Amino acid sequence: MLQPTVPLPWRSTHAVQLTQELVAHTHEKPVLITDDDLIVLKLYKALLNRASLNAIYTPNAREALQICKTQPVSAMITDICKPEISGLELLAILRNTPGISKLPAAIITASNTHVNILRARELQVPLIPKPIDPKELLGLLAYLIQRSAGV
Repeated sequence: MLQPTVPLPWRSTHAVQLTQELVAHTHEKPVLITDDDLIVLKLYKALLNRASLNAIYTPNAREALQICKTQPVSAMITDICKPEISGLELLAILRNTPGISKLPAAIITASNTHVNILRARELQVPLIPKPIDPKELLGLLAYLIQRSAGV
């Protein structure tokens, strides 16, 4: 079976920890979370608030794209299945947009099909199957924020 995108450095024994420095970075450049499932967005919000991470939440990929173009964000997490623009299409657009083409991003989805895993690899974005453990989500965010902050 094809594994979700590799490597997954936030799962290693040397995983990036969510430090005060990384949390502070999100107050200058928030994390962007986009998922069309409002219950999932509420769960992300509760977890990130508990970790003191500043984030913007939207169920709409077009709005996520507009946010990326108009304000600084440190990282983005998206789902694949969305109305209008899929998470993969959103990431493809971002990868071809000057100024935001290198935005650290990840996909967390229940749609971890072979085709989606290969497309995520092409976009150089990790794909993590749902459900995701809260500790793994925080580790993933720490990894993405660290890449954004250049720490």
